[in-house]
Amino acid sequence: ILAMMAALLFGAAILIFVAANWEAIPRLARVTALFAVILGGYVAGAVLKTRDHAAIGEALWIIAAAAFGGSIALIGQMYHLSGDEASALLTWCAGTALAAVALRSNPL
Repeated sequence: ILAMMAALLFGAAILIFVAANWEAIPRLARVTALFAVILGGYVAGAVLKTRDHAAIGEALWIIAAAAFGGSIALIGQMYHLSGDEASALLTWCAGTALAAVALRSNPL
């Protein structure tokens, strides 16, 4: 449980840090960093879960899911995409649910 709470707080800290420095970061670096955090979180979580560190692996998946939600909002804002918040939230929930099923994750 402690690893899950730490992952949630760490994910929130990443989102706040990026939001505070968003204008200073070039667009390509923003998109690259967003995808790197998502991919890195899911891959590292899978590796750790197979090495008997299931709690830390699941925590990394939570961070990756938070980064996925943040990236939907940030890419929409960065490229001035139209749409409502409900569609973005539904996309985030669907993507996270798909990841949870594919990874057989209970916390996700």
